[in-house]
Amino acid sequence: MKLTLDRRTAQEIADMLVANTPFVVEGYVPRGTSTLISGEGESGKSLITEHLAMAVANGFDWMGHAVDKGPVIILDRENTAEFDLKPRLPALRAGFEAEGHEISLENIIIPELPERFALNDLDSILALSELCESVKPTLVIVDSLGDFITGGDSNSADSMFTVFNNVNSLMRKHNCAALVIHHLRKRGDGSNGNNSAGQRVRGSGAIRDTVRSNIAVSKTKSGLITIEHEKSNRGQTMDRLTVQLVATDVNRH
Repeated sequence: MKLTLDRRTAQEIADMLVANTPFVVEGYVPRGTSTLISGEGESGKSLITEHLAMAVANGFDWMGHAVDKGPVIILDRENTAEFDLKPRLPALRAGFEAEGHEISLENIIIPELPERFALNDLDSILALSELCESVKPTLVIVDSLGDFITGGDSNSADSMFTVFNNVNSLMRKHNCAALVIHHLRKRGDGSNGNNSAGQRVRGSGAIRDTVRSNIAVSKTKSGLITIEHEKSNRGQTMDRLTVQLVATDVNRH
């Protein structure tokens, strides 16, 4: 039988990839891979991510972008349950309810993590896979990257390739998305004069190279939070968003 090769242009492939990419959060968080959300300390990374998690878990648009509703797993060593999550989650829920949304926290799973749990550890990955099999999450959040590396560090390209290969394999297996929180270097600190968020991701360049989407979060002195879509390999980057935090009444629950 004669072997033939069909003619297909690079543009046709690009159009096909964009058209067929499923997103957990429209334009921002693609399924089957990892998205990075990065920012300096106290920039609001965790707060914005928890707000996004609540939107996905309840099926409400996030910042005007459609979401694919489903359970959310949060792997968190950055925030304590008692002093950070306990007051913050009810406040976020009150914010949604002030807009007329009925919110449940039952679809957000925050497992207790053994001390040895790490994303470059095979037993930990198998345990996370079992949890994903049980929960069937739409989204898995890691807060933050540096807290889930054993015997390596974020400056090592080998360590970072191992971590993200493990995570991305899980995302493909369970048809969900990972949102990984990470820190930025301060402006002018080792960025060769380039102060863009993409060039200031702390650690190895393998981090930014491996993720398929990068969301940068910053906060002004007045408390205004800016969200910039710094990178997208699954379509065009989204427009800049700005968020003003406002006080909400949490006493109704």
